[in-house]
Amino acid sequence: MATPKKDGKVWRVQINKLGVRDSGTFPTKAAAAAWITKRESEIMAGKTGRAPAGTTFGDLLTKYALEVSPKKKGEAWETNFINRFKATHPEVCAVLVSGLTTATLAKWRDARLLQVSSASVTREWTVLTHALKIAVKEWHWLHTNPMAELDRPKDSAARTRRPSAEEITQLQAQLKYDPATAPTSKTELIGWAMAFAIETALRAGELCKLEWKDVHIEARHIALPIVREGKFKGRADTKTGAARDVPLSTRAIAVLAMMQSIRVRSDERVFQLAGATLDTLFRRARDACGIEDLHWHDFRAEALTRLAKKVPIQALARMSGHSDINELMTYYRESPTDIALMLD
Repeated sequence: MATPKKDGKVWRVQINKLGVRDSGTFPTKAAAAAWITKRESEIMAGKTGRAPAGTTFGDLLTKYALEVSPKKKGEAWETNFINRFKATHPEVCAVLVSGLTTATLAKWRDARLLQVSSASVTREWTVLTHALKIAVKEWHWLHTNPMAELDRPKDSAARTRRPSAEEITQLQAQLKYDPATAPTSKTELIGWAMAFAIETALRAGELCKLEWKDVHIEARHIALPIVREGKFKGRADTKTGAARDVPLSTRAIAVLAMMQSIRVRSDERVFQLAGATLDTLFRRARDACGIEDLHWHDFRAEALTRLAKKVPIQALARMSGHSDINELMTYYRESPTDIALMLD
């Protein structure tokens, strides 16, 4: 073990362990000794595939949330999940990394499946799996990922919910949407945003972030933009991180024309809506109408279903941002009779 040496007013340390060299200066001998213990433990962990002594699964998740999650666009959700996981599963988080087994994680999976849908468990599973993968490949805390041999929850059936024509009419009335009258409140703006979503298949986040510089009415399209600064520079401000151009129908252009008429120069967003505001006001209108199990994202499914009747699947994929065309097949629902008529 390295020994701290006094150098003027500081304590200097040099480590040379298993071929790894490191050094540092500290205000006290105790601080220097503590750093030696910690650093040599980390070196041993890196060389032997073992986590530092006493490291728990909760410690692993905390390190992941601090070092890895901030690099992702889903940082907020991921860190919130990790904090919630540590609070609701203290018995799992207390397990030492060196003693973490497939059986422990299987027990969590099975208990969680009794509480939420398999889709929710799968989303959480992805975070835990990636955290352990990083611990294996980059931190060398484990030789193998204990979740690698564990069966993932079976995918739940794809959601097929779409708003009916009656539900859309009810919501428009509740939101006081009138295509001939400019909106004067946030609630009325939700009605206009809904109309635009049904025409363009934009996700809620994409719609709320849309700015006038991204709108090209004469060319009849909007360009979901590339982030020009910050940690996500070079990526598109979309769910997938891929840029895309979205064509505009006549109705979509009419919505933009109305938004242009109430444009506020101090706010370059087309709809001047925060995501949380859109979500809250939509839910309030939905519940007031007595409509059950309808999410804002279901308007995207409605838009894609309508568009599938107008454009070929390749064009729809470019418009929607799907990289896998097979994912769009669910929106092409022509009956055998419809297809037969196409043949003529």
